[in-house]
Amino acid sequence: MLKASANDTVLLMYQENGHVTKLDPNHRTSGKTVVYGLLNASSNDKLLGFNVSTKAVGTEQWSKFDDGSCYEDNGSPIAQERKSRTHRSRMVFEGNNLWCGHTIRLPQSLRAGDIYTLYWVWVFNGMNHHELYTTCLDLQIVC
Repeated sequence: MLKASANDTVLLMYQENGHVTKLDPNHRTSGKTVVYGLLNASSNDKLLGFNVSTKAVGTEQWSKFDDGSCYEDNGSPIAQERKSRTHRSRMVFEGNNLWCGHTIRLPQSLRAGDIYTLYWVWVFNGMNHHELYTTCLDLQIVC
């Protein structure tokens, strides 16, 4: 389990896999992401059933899937243009790509010993369909 402190900044990183640099004509954009943060998450929690008003803490941080910098080094015009820009240093695991990122600040109200769960949701709706993709991450809050 990853460890973090209250008020820390966390960068959630993901690959664009062509959803930015090779956008499908059936999708007008690469969509939006949202991060929900929950204290004391349980296996009974359901994505569409979050009671945000009572369980969520420091939550609902929306962002575009395309952070404006990320690219897959695939030779497309968008990738070439972005590759030529000044950007953050790549991490070794990114290879020649620059992964997308969603930066969030953890709530100040978190206490040592808390388990804070981040739910990352990608809303990727097409012309005639709706798509949701998710992942989650538990953080142990330390001093």
